[in-house]
Amino acid sequence: MPKDTIIYIPIEAPKRELTSKTMLATRLAKAGYTTILFEHSFFDRHKWKMPGLYLGKNFFRYEKSKTNKSWYNEMKKSKIDIWYLDEEAGIFPGKDPKSWKIFLDERIDINNLSSKDKILVWGRWQKEHWIEKTNKHEEKNIIITGTPHYDMLQTKYHKYFREFDLNTTGNLENYILINTRFSLVNSHPRLGRKAVEKFYLDAEESFKKFNKEKFSSLIFKEETFLIKNFIELAKYLSENFTDKNIVLRAHPDEGSERYKNELSAHKNIKVISEGGIDSWIRLSDCVIHNGCSTAIQADFAKKKVISYLPSDGGLNFYVTTPGLPNMIGFLAKTNEDVKEAIKNPVYKQSKQKWESTFSEENTIEKIASMVEEFYPEDKTSSMNIFKNLKIKYFMVNIKEFLKDILRPIFKKPKVIFPYEEFYNIMKISSTTSNIYDTKISVNKLARGAIVISPK
Repeated sequence: MPKDTIIYIPIEAPKRELTSKTMLATRLAKAGYTTILFEHSFFDRHKWKMPGLYLGKNFFRYEKSKTNKSWYNEMKKSKIDIWYLDEEAGIFPGKDPKSWKIFLDERIDINNLSSKDKILVWGRWQKEHWIEKTNKHEEKNIIITGTPHYDMLQTKYHKYFREFDLNTTGNLENYILINTRFSLVNSHPRLGRKAVEKFYLDAEESFKKFNKEKFSSLIFKEETFLIKNFIELAKYLSENFTDKNIVLRAHPDEGSERYKNELSAHKNIKVISEGGIDSWIRLSDCVIHNGCSTAIQADFAKKKVISYLPSDGGLNFYVTTPGLPNMIGFLAKTNEDVKEAIKNPVYKQSKQKWESTFSEENTIEKIASMVEEFYPEDKTSSMNIFKNLKIKYFMVNIKEFLKDILRPIFKKPKVIFPYEEFYNIMKISSTTSNIYDTKISVNKLARGAIVISPK
């Protein structure tokens, strides 16, 4: 039966979030709910005009300050319930939860949330930490759910995504996948160096709590060292596995030109940046990384993981590196170690390393069941909900239409949010509807907002 409650799910980085959140929206549609997937600032700019439930983190945004509550207060005035869900709340610098908790606290002060809000956490240590820190939230409202963009990589979903994945990779499969994360020394032109530097400077205060050196200067040295080693590793693997494709996938915040220029002579190396990382992981033979969350995603997918940790000569670069990913799979210090790990036919999943950080694997089902429990009413048809939304946001479409007409006359503004990638929801939803064996309607509400509802 259709449900009254609208579910609002923000999208900040489509390459990271789009597939998993489309899966969640589809599962909710099967249960009768209308869900809006939207560019994360859409309703802050265009107002919250219908009540509902917000599943996300972007109500305290960095545009003003980490503690500014103006957007949050507007949501509350508009009768938006909030369930805090942060897709970046598990992988932090340092080697253990003691240091990870420092960075977790920088993500949000949960005491700024209403006692009626729910806090959805990835795993046990996050829940234990926040129970200890809070002065207003009951333990029952701090709930271990895991995170959707790890859940989606479980092997039970692979067969459903195969056609979609092959389309994403251009029919490449069974390749060696190298994931990089060196955005400070190799920034994407879309962001620019200054924006990336600001991100790292924001982490300075947290880092000072367990290290005297400057975080930004240390990470610059580390990335300079690592990017050189990763390029050399790619060349080495190209020459030692001539019958294999080597796919080097730069982080979404990285540029790809440096890799293309330095690796152009190696014909079996493909430097790519398009598509969600989930597709590239699912069709790979193995994943090579350093300090990258994709290590744990690949382990979820039961792919061989190789953590490449070239010796830094005692310079202690790795103090800035997220420690948990580098505990996963084979640990390789040299190019030869990587080669032997690739050849090794035996691989054991590293679940014991990550299960206290990711303590619930079936996140999408868990969250959907919670929504059904707390919002069980069924009154309004999903078609009527969509019609109401279209009426309320009619002027948004008119304004966008006029902007499109006038835009060629004026200087083209810099667009940071990748809208073209965002609209891949249309393609992904055909796969997710098969996963849940349900019929859904997928409609554009306005630029940067897609509605998924039961058909």
